[in-house]
Amino acid sequence: MEIRLLGPLVVCVDGRDVVISSPIAKGLLTVLVLAPNRTMRHTEIVTRLWPHDRAPLDRVREARRALGERLPAVKPRNKNQQCMIDLSDWSVDFIRFTSGLTEAKRLEGQDRVERLRKTLAEWRSEPLMEADLEKFDLSREREYLDDLHRAASCELLQAMSDCGDMKGFRNTVHDIVRRWPHDVPLLSLATDVLADAESGARAGTFLDGHIREHGDPQGRLAELRPRFGPPPPTAAPLAAVPHQLPGCDPVLVGRQAELDALSEALVSTDDGDTRIAVVSGMAGVGKTSLVRTWAKGVEDAAFPGGTLYADLNGFGALSPENPEQILARFLKDLDVEAPTSTLDGLITTFRTATAGRAVLVVLDNARDSAQARPLLPGAGCSVVVTSRLRLESLIAREGARPLVLRPLARPEAVAMLSGSLGADRMRHAGHLVGEIAELVGGLPLALAVVAARLARHPADAVRSIRDALRETKTRLDALSLGREPDLDVRVALSYSHDGLTSAAAELWAVLALHPGPTISLDAAADLVGRTCTAEIAELVAAHLLDEPVYERYAMHDLVRDYGLELAGLLEPGRIEEVASAAFEYLLHHAWACDRALVPDRELPIPTPAKGEVAVPPSAQDAMSWLDAEYSTITAALRAAVESGADQYTWLLAMTLVTYQWRRSKFADADRYLREAAEAAGRVAGPADEAMVYRMLGGSRWNMKQYTLAEGAQRHAVRLSEQAGDERGLAYGHLGLATIYLARDEHPSAHAEFEKAHMLFRRLADETGEADALSGLARVALAEGEHDRAAQACSEARQRFAQVGDVNAEAAVLVVLGDVHADRGDLPRAAATYDVAISAYRSLTRRSHEARTLVRLAEVLRLDGRQDEEEQALRRARALYDELGDTAAFEQIDNVLTKAQEAF
Repeated sequence: MEIRLLGPLVVCVDGRDVVISSPIAKGLLTVLVLAPNRTMRHTEIVTRLWPHDRAPLDRVREARRALGERLPAVKPRNKNQQCMIDLSDWSVDFIRFTSGLTEAKRLEGQDRVERLRKTLAEWRSEPLMEADLEKFDLSREREYLDDLHRAASCELLQAMSDCGDMKGFRNTVHDIVRRWPHDVPLLSLATDVLADAESGARAGTFLDGHIREHGDPQGRLAELRPRFGPPPPTAAPLAAVPHQLPGCDPVLVGRQAELDALSEALVSTDDGDTRIAVVSGMAGVGKTSLVRTWAKGVEDAAFPGGTLYADLNGFGALSPENPEQILARFLKDLDVEAPTSTLDGLITTFRTATAGRAVLVVLDNARDSAQARPLLPGAGCSVVVTSRLRLESLIAREGARPLVLRPLARPEAVAMLSGSLGADRMRHAGHLVGEIAELVGGLPLALAVVAARLARHPADAVRSIRDALRETKTRLDALSLGREPDLDVRVALSYSHDGLTSAAAELWAVLALHPGPTISLDAAADLVGRTCTAEIAELVAAHLLDEPVYERYAMHDLVRDYGLELAGLLEPGRIEEVASAAFEYLLHHAWACDRALVPDRELPIPTPAKGEVAVPPSAQDAMSWLDAEYSTITAALRAAVESGADQYTWLLAMTLVTYQWRRSKFADADRYLREAAEAAGRVAGPADEAMVYRMLGGSRWNMKQYTLAEGAQRHAVRLSEQAGDERGLAYGHLGLATIYLARDEHPSAHAEFEKAHMLFRRLADETGEADALSGLARVALAEGEHDRAAQACSEARQRFAQVGDVNAEAAVLVVLGDVHADRGDLPRAAATYDVAISAYRSLTRRSHEARTLVRLAEVLRLDGRQDEEEQALRRARALYDELGDTAAFEQIDNVLTKAQEAF
């Protein structure tokens, strides 16, 4: 559970945002989180929440009840005319911030710098500025937080200075002094450090630029200037100092790391080579806003030679600008006359005129490296280029620093949209903002379009826009302002499309048809029937595809939506052909992996037309492939259900069951097998339908839903009887027996295992017979018949070893370990569990390995082997942590804590 207050208020419970729709509850939560010991007297609360009313103290109790109804986990209560909350189980950014400051005071050198950096990273944006909090008097809280923030920022600067980290200091100081531009102690610290580390002249130049940009209302900053001597004379200054930056967004949300990266790449006190940064990203991601905001903040202090700006029209309705025109304009703005009008002459004149002048050149919306290269200034200057392409040539040849801008994360996207909507709309539809941010994938342009549309409509229009964004077919329509092409996501994406080769544009359309969310290079080639490495690279370079993992690609949802529109232009029948190819690829590769996990499984899947898919060499390889492809296969399953592709629905679901069980994804298995059962009922025979129901019953058994599991297994038995399928009938009895055993119905379990054993023996099915023997061993153990249990385990293990079923052999070993433990033969039990654990580890069955480790730890405890017990528990805890099983993790953690206290 988490509360984030240092920015827009965000409350998360179990990984999901909680919407606190009551302003009074939100206000009370805010003041109590910031109060000492999370406690505040009722009289103080009244002055904060009802600053202009003579509110009775009973109103505090009402506010406490409102908070308790919406967020009971903070346990709000009143006692002795005080209101308090309990945050002992919560992670709170404000508490982490204050704790981080305390910890940093005990550290030195770079450790202190890193701790302060991490602490200040808790600050996402200006806190307590939401519309719901406007009517409260939170001035003391805002001042308190601002003082803490400023103090921590000063400590960071001082720590950087103390350990000689001047590069970090220079990259950080501009943002901090911009935040508190008239704070004399802060400016005194910054200039003194610059004077000591570099020179008094450098400190004076810094201070002069700061005063020009921010002013000096009380004249106190000017009093610092004499420390650093008079301004140094400058030789042959430019006749004109241009300041050409267009306006920028008043508030830039969630981009502090990128702003810092630009400062690090482009701000330097050293004369030398031209410093270049390339900011690239998909259409609408906010490249221009980022660069303009950054440049506006640093141009006066860091670039006394001025700022030159050009929109190169690389992507858009207008033709790209040619370098000659841009250079001629730049030189004119600098009052420099070129001796020749040739491109080479203009380049030479421009670089000579700017060399050593600390000029910043902003080249916005470049088509490619060739368009930007002639516009690079002379040595000692900086240039930042934005483009939808990565501009690899500029990076490789000129040493440009790449900065890839990605869509906003959910909290920042919510903050951006919330700030744009205003108080009235947030009151009506604040609970929809998170979903809208997700539906547009955090793309700033899309968020801006939504905000602009809502500004023209009543507050209750938020819901209708949300509904339009939910539908793929209407999403891009909802992200358009009609005749405003600069606020139209479809238009923005069309400009990216115009810059592609025809082969890459076609691949965009084809990949959009793939169910996603990711696709491997091999699958993409299979989809188009040829090698497509070059086209993939083109789409990645244009930020129309991401490569989150090597040779695995993802497409932003809005890019996919536009790609689906492009797919409508493909030749007739191609859409169906691509959909079939995607299903076939996933089915046959998943089936190959399933056969690596369960070699004797049989499914009616014909050999593909392109040839048999090789079975992975090991179970671990198969599990790794399925790990990578799982989200894609399940997306394909949902697409198959939606499109009525019954054959793919039931077969894909069946190829996944073993993997899902081994990864403890039982709820997923239940979900997809229910769809598979319906689909198999329409297109498969009763024997195959029975197989689906057996797997459905097994999934429910794993979830301890024994009544539902029994219903599925009985239906499977009836279908097997109808089909005359003895093997299927035997497995049905096996499934029923397992359910009875779990319910401690031992006679019924024994009878069903015996039926299965008899049928498997008649069929000469050694694996099935071993399964039945393993079940009979468990029944015998439950009844205290140790010799009978051990004999059955021995026979079952021998058969499983003969067929090479490592998983089943490990399960029998666990039962045999239980038999030894129940007999009191603890060393033998521990040795048997160890063998089973090694087998599960080789199969990457982490949940089974963890459960067996817990069994082993108990035996080791009883045997007095505490060190080995602790080691086993630690391994089990690590596995449960990987699996995300919080309850099991905490349970083992408590056991370990108690054991350590006992020792």
